[in-house]
Amino acid sequence: MGTQMALISNMEESKTPLFSKRVLDALHKAGWTPQRDEAAMEQAYSQTFGSNWVPAAAPFVRRFGGLSIQHLLWVRPIAELGDPTRIRRITQIVQAKACPIAASNYMGDGCSIWCDENDRFYAVDSEGMVFVGDDVATIMEVLLFGDPLPTPPDTLVDALKKAYEWNASN
Repeated sequence: MGTQMALISNMEESKTPLFSKRVLDALHKAGWTPQRDEAAMEQAYSQTFGSNWVPAAAPFVRRFGGLSIQHLLWVRPIAELGDPTRIRRITQIVQAKACPIAASNYMGDGCSIWCDENDRFYAVDSEGMVFVGDDVATIMEVLLFGDPLPTPPDTLVDALKKAYEWNASN
């Protein structure tokens, strides 16, 4: 991320994310402000996904819930993304509890964005999944501007490769 960086206020996180100017511009055009706190959106996610809700996703949802960013990322609870089979499959792959937090055009014809309980984010479509980052600044660069995917943690590399075999195992 060699572009100018801007500091935003932190709400619930101990680390303060840095966003590039281009991400900040996209967020502001979508109606976002650093003080944004969509507690009602977090409540809607929590109710939609029940016991499958991942509290690690709360800061993202509170900060960006309800936004449509550059017609590339929609942050709203989408119940059909949280079907039990998909949740079970993704949880097995990432070896952590996970839930969907957004929809995106990142993988072409559409995908869902998931967060796991370890603050890692993934893009998931019908063919498999990819790691898109473990911090909000990185995932915004990847999802909004097509920056290169970050390297997943070593513990996930093989599991993510196998994710592309999941249709063959149905």
